[in-house]
Amino acid sequence: MKEKKDNILKHVLKYGIYLFREEETNKALKLQETLKEEEDFIFFTVQTDSSKRIAIKNSQNRSIGLYHLSKKGDEAYQTGKYDTCIESYRPILDTQKNVGGGMSVLAMVKIGLSYMQRYYQKTLKQDLMLAIDYLTIAQALSKDKIGDFHTEEINSSLEKLIFEKNRKFSSISINDFKNSADFQFYKTEIKNFLLMGSSLEEACKMFGLNEESQNILSLLYAMECYEQENFEVGDLFLESVRENERSYLVTSLLIEVKRYRKKYPSKASKKLILKS
Repeated sequence: MKEKKDNILKHVLKYGIYLFREEETNKALKLQETLKEEEDFIFFTVQTDSSKRIAIKNSQNRSIGLYHLSKKGDEAYQTGKYDTCIESYRPILDTQKNVGGGMSVLAMVKIGLSYMQRYYQKTLKQDLMLAIDYLTIAQALSKDKIGDFHTEEINSSLEKLIFEKNRKFSSISINDFKNSADFQFYKTEIKNFLLMGSSLEEACKMFGLNEESQNILSLLYAMECYEQENFEVGDLFLESVRENERSYLVTSLLIEVKRYRKKYPSKASKKLILKS
């Protein structure tokens, strides 16, 4: 327990927050009891879609220039300097005693979105998980509007991040992936752009999806076309899968789709039918 406690506190001191998983509730309560006399950490509960979860936030008593730091952070975010944005908003978050207050939640949003953009640049799992934790807490604490960011925009960003986590760090079958709520969301939205004549690459860029996301959608659309006996278009989707962004999931899906295609080596093509 001591090692786990030390790791959690190190995480909080370095990254600002720690969102306990549902299965860690008992550990969270024990840690809260252990630290009840400490003023450097604030425990609070957030209601997520699935359950109530406990979180811990760093807390510091010091005087800072809120306006100067928030302005600096906003300018950094707008110019793509996400590390600077995080560094600017962390002191704001650390000094807020009211976790649900507007400035505290705004700081979580800005930090969460900065980690999200950093993930899209560097594809580091740590950035992805921090973005999800920050935005999950902000979503739970927010009402209608957080600074310049509406809750709908936060929800959309969070959906994309969770989709990305499930896509890149999970191993599931193509049927499970096809039936997931995350894929159904992108399948419907992106397919509308395809029907209007956009390429899959263009559509993915509109949704901020990276190259590997495009690979996965290509494979899923290929399988869908094969199931509709539209082999010519299915082959085009299959051939569009790029080799420089292959996670274990992409590789396993590619093997499964190719295995399915080999069952029908001489099938004639049909007209493209994109069913919703």
